[in-house]
Amino acid sequence: MSSEPASTLNTHARGTRYESFGRVTAPETGTYTLSCDTGTDVIAAPPFEVGSFLGPLWWWTAGGLVVSLGGIVLAIIGIVRLATRPTEVTAPSGSRAP
Repeated sequence: MSSEPASTLNTHARGTRYESFGRVTAPETGTYTLSCDTGTDVIAAPPFEVGSFLGPLWWWTAGGLVVSLGGIVLAIIGIVRLATRPTEVTAPSGSRAP
């Protein structure tokens, strides 16, 4: 395993402050035991990658834009069809047509 100093990732959760102090990388998958002589509790967690969070958000945004663009195109087509539709003129009852 290799280790390196941590980034500045610190967080608060449920009134407890967690500080990132190290990053450990394993060469392959498996079970590993971490031992830290700190005198406090230590939590190990998988790394947080921004792409895994923003990736789905990007796809939902792109999908929403495509659907919105389709709606605008259909609205324009509907307005053009209504504007160019021939209209019938009927004479009121009891009057003579010219």
